[in-house]
Amino acid sequence: MQTFHVSQGQTHEFESKEGYLWSPQRSRNGAKNIGYETMKKVNAGDVIFHGADRKTYALSVAKGSYEEADQPRANEIAAGEGTWNKKGYKIESDYTILKTPLDMKKHEQWLADHHVKETAFDRKGHRSQSYLKELPFEQAEYILLELVSLPQDAKTLTLINHILIKIRDQTN
Repeated sequence: MQTFHVSQGQTHEFESKEGYLWSPQRSRNGAKNIGYETMKKVNAGDVIFHGADRKTYALSVAKGSYEEADQPRANEIAAGEGTWNKKGYKIESDYTILKTPLDMKKHEQWLADHHVKETAFDRKGHRSQSYLKELPFEQAEYILLELVSLPQDAKTLTLINHILIKIRDQTN
């Protein structure tokens, strides 16, 4: 199992409702984009932390690896036609929407103190500007433990516990 963090912004509502992540294959200028290329690293069973509006609002488990897929119409409408290239990568994922999202601004200092180069959070503890980035287990565990301290439903708490056990199994 690997852990990732995705910044969905304007697409988070319908992507979570429909159960997928989608990114273009390349930036508008045709260049490769590390956040889009990271989609190729996701495998079935990997855990994705979903962020929007500076909050972690959902967790999901990837159903499989990426597939090449044209941009869903809902993404095009939300972002505006021509914002992204139409050819992209899509990952089907089982979302769990958090009852109480985690305000990541309150955790910037901890994330800065535990920064890992080329991952989801930068040296200041801010979310990096890439779409999808790897999330080190230490940071994933920290976020999960913070989520447990907030009101969550039983299904979410069970999922968090399951993920924590897998992380601890892989790090011991």
